[in-house]
Amino acid sequence: MTCEDIGVGILLEGGAPARSRPCEDQLYNVANQLSTASPPRQRATSDEVGGSSRRRRRGGRQNRDAGGARDASPQRAAPVPPLLVHGSRPRDRARLRHDIAHPPHPSAPTSARIVPMSLNSATGRQRPPSLRDVAELAGVSIKTVSNVVNDYPHVRDATREKVREAILQVGYRPQVAAQQLRTGASKMITLAVPALTFSYFSDLAQEFIDEAQLRGQTVVLHSTSGGREAERTVLEGFNRLVGDGVIFNPLLIEEEVFARMERTTQPTVFIGEHLPEELPQGSDYVRIDNVAAAFDATAHLLECGRRRIAFLGAIATRHGLQPHSSGSLRRDGYAAALTEHGLDPDVAVVQAVDDWHRHDGFTGAQALMARHPEVDGIVCGNDDLAIGVLAQLRRLGRRVPEDVAVIGYDDTPDAPFASPPLSTISPDKHTLAATALDLLTERIQGHDGPPRVLDTPYALVVRESTAPAGATSSPATTTSTDLEELPR
Repeated sequence: MTCEDIGVGILLEGGAPARSRPCEDQLYNVANQLSTASPPRQRATSDEVGGSSRRRRRGGRQNRDAGGARDASPQRAAPVPPLLVHGSRPRDRARLRHDIAHPPHPSAPTSARIVPMSLNSATGRQRPPSLRDVAELAGVSIKTVSNVVNDYPHVRDATREKVREAILQVGYRPQVAAQQLRTGASKMITLAVPALTFSYFSDLAQEFIDEAQLRGQTVVLHSTSGGREAERTVLEGFNRLVGDGVIFNPLLIEEEVFARMERTTQPTVFIGEHLPEELPQGSDYVRIDNVAAAFDATAHLLECGRRRIAFLGAIATRHGLQPHSSGSLRRDGYAAALTEHGLDPDVAVVQAVDDWHRHDGFTGAQALMARHPEVDGIVCGNDDLAIGVLAQLRRLGRRVPEDVAVIGYDDTPDAPFASPPLSTISPDKHTLAATALDLLTERIQGHDGPPRVLDTPYALVVRESTAPAGATSSPATTTSTDLEELPR
């Protein structure tokens, strides 16, 4: 018989369970500390054990020779020390409760303590600690333990601390599945973004995590870098629901797929671009006005005296050419600004790239300057492209901003530290995250109205990469939009 067989574990202060000594010795040593029970019986010597066995065998032969049945009287079990197991003596439970309420000083010598380890009677395996285990250990009701676990008020500080100590000692953790069955909500949400290799998405994910923690929610981060099928899995509910709802930034799913959907499989808030005008029921949409933001970025270069401005960031693929893709929307804003300032958008210079990473900006700028060396301003699809462009311009010996002004989009953490510091469009990522969580929470709580579309603010951040020739600029921001709900 082992310690686990009777549902008891021995744990030394500051260490792992003691398993090097025979289990019997552990049980008796702990028993001596917990109670004044009679001392453990002496172990039988090998001769005594052998003699007892021989006597039992002789008795059995005598019974069989006499034609009688075996002695049916049960063997008397050896006494079990008064350890703390489920259903053990109240005196021992009270003693352990006293130990929790009055823990020893850290400088006190190491001693053993009892940790309840309940077994599943059907499988013989250890089951996870329950609220009842914590309640028995702390000497409070199960309801009080539940109030502490759920951080409800109206629990005395001393009681709360005692329960937390018991929770720590038994290793109790709330079961999310049970909580979801009981309350209908797990306080878990899924954030699905294209790839964390993009600086913007990794920064945005942190905004969501920070904001959710303030609300007592947990974010399950999911990357759809696997491509279109990975995005379809998110849209279809992961084949099984993960959390209470999902915040989803699609990239590769065709817009007509969304248009064909009548309802999402779970409460959903879309962010980003690549979405049609008509959204499925059960969803909302939080976005930034990409056309207006790109318009402001281009207008800034025009106001700095640039006239031969190129757009770098078009993606000549089926998905990149969708009307609501990021590249298409920002290119439209660039063209609208040229028209507004009296320039012909038909002769605008647009440089295509394979993707929106830094090396794409580096190779794209090389091709652009080879075809159009007269370019004096570049509007980039995002900051990663812009940082690649700056590196290529340095390689080509083109000065920034004296020869060519460069502006990005996203205001990633690297933008202020680029060489020179990068002017950019700064989406209000905090407001975007908070607004998306607000709408998703309302959906989770039962709101079933038509889809809502909200535009969140952005700002133009001016740094050295777009300063007029011969001028010294200081960083400044100009807020361009406020949070606005749009009719759908």
